Amino acid sequence: MANWFSDHRRDGAHRTRRSIGRVMAVGIAVAAAGSVSLATVSAHHIVSTTPTPSHGVAGSTPLSDTADVYADSSRHIEFSLWAPNTCGVSGATPVFTDSEAVTTASLTDSTVTSASYVPKHAGVYDWTAEVIVNADSSIEDGPTACTDEQVTVTPAPVQINTTPSNANGGPVGTSITDSATVSGGVNPTGTVTFELFGPSNPNCVSGGDSSGTWLQRWDVSLKGDGVANVPAPGYPTTVVGTYNWVATYNGDNDNQQASSGCGAESVTFTKASPTISTAASNGGPVGTQIHDTAQVSGGANPTGTVTFLLYAPSNPTCASGDASGAVQTVIAPLGGNGSATSAGTPYTTTVVGTYNWIATYNGDNNNESVSTACNDEQVTVGKDPTSVATTASAGGAPGVTIHDSAKVTGTFLPTGTVTFSLYGPTDTTCTGTAIFTSTVALSGTGTTGTATSAGFSGAKSTGTYNWVASYSGDASSAPSKSKCGAEPVNVTASGVQGITTPGTGLAGSITQIGLGIELLLGGLALFLGGELVKGTKRA
Repeated sequence: MANWFSDHRRDGAHRTRRSIGRVMAVGIAVAAAGSVSLATVSAHHIVSTTPTPSHGVAGSTPLSDTADVYADSSRHIEFSLWAPNTCGVSGATPVFTDSEAVTTASLTDSTVTSASYVPKHAGVYDWTAEVIVNADSSIEDGPTACTDEQVTVTPAPVQINTTPSNANGGPVGTSITDSATVSGGVNPTGTVTFELFGPSNPNCVSGGDSSGTWLQRWDVSLKGDGVANVPAPGYPTTVVGTYNWVATYNGDNDNQQASSGCGAESVTFTKASPTISTAASNGGPVGTQIHDTAQVSGGANPTGTVTFLLYAPSNPTCASGDASGAVQTVIAPLGGNGSATSAGTPYTTTVVGTYNWIATYNGDNNNESVSTACNDEQVTVGKDPTSVATTASAGGAPGVTIHDSAKVTGTFLPTGTVTFSLYGPTDTTCTGTAIFTSTVALSGTGTTGTATSAGFSGAKSTGTYNWVASYSGDASSAPSKSKCGAEPVNVTASGVQGITTPGTGLAGSITQIGLGIELLLGGLALFLGGELVKGTKRA
């Protein structure tokens, strides 16, 4: 029975007309009766009203109204709750109405309480109450004044939960974002402000919109599902340390502001790990100058230096791994393109064998150090190529003493020996057994070495003999030898020695024969001329 009239609705204009009609009726009754009091004419009336509670929270606090009335069960009380700034406005309707019966049979004081209503929006609400005659639904008393029962409804509290990207941290240089979810309240709308604070601001001190204390700031609209995200790519981290996100829901008319705390979203970034690749210059003979070049890639804008260590062939394992075991140490600056080289200080190789480079990027505040390994960059240095030039002594009659001289070039301060081999007229290819050998130590100065064989006088047969000079080489110089036929020596039967020209070949031999014949004919002519003179004198 308490809600028997709960579906009966009347707008404000209707209430006003009925109230005016009630006042006029009361006035007529008073005039007719003469001495009848207002209380006697309007016996049923509202004594007082009390809203419960007087303050609430949007979306969560039930609001109700209580009226102390002087009435009997022939009357009921109609309660109306008006949204902020609508009570008394022409054409406005209440957000909630409820009719409750007076339960006392006789005319007496009693209390009537409305049903409850949970407001969805914040603001100042107004309750009004009226005494309604059951028989004709006319208003006997009321409505109460709009400002008599005001209830202040504040915005609803909300919760904000955040999830940073890369929650477990990573290498500096990684781009990071944040996500926030706003829950609770009354259909939250509006924006979320994300602020990112760097390692130098661990307390998340913010000066607001124009502050330089945060690294970057985003205002992001809250989506229908209550989620807001920092747009990609977010913020690329630049220094090592702990970054802190603070996400703030800025609230709306019906929902309070909410913020994650400093330290609730800490993300720690460590030094980045760049890579290093190298390219050593080519090797060559001893004396070749070599250098190394390194390229540092990845990481977080690496700066600093690269150390180049060179290990000699005698240290194939790069023992000690530092400058104490290296034959050269060069520290070169890293260029803006991540490249460094030791070319400005090349190393002149001194021994034959395999050299090893180790290049180490020494790191910086944001990047770890990284090195190549021993044997990653090997440079092979061989012996200097050499050549042998020879000069044979002149030939002559059988038994003449002959020798050979050699000059070794193509290397620096050559040492070792030269073996001179003589091949007889029947071994024109110098592939048989030499008829004479002489091994002599090489005497070197600068880039030239010389040697002269012992003399040989055992050439008994006439013909062309050939010298071959073989250089033994040394630790830095490759062996070499002259070619067979490059230095022939002619031994002739005549007392007149043949004139040999090393390396002239057949044409030289023909020239030598012609010259010999000419000499013989000239001698014969002289002899015959002398005899002719003698005969003439005797006659």
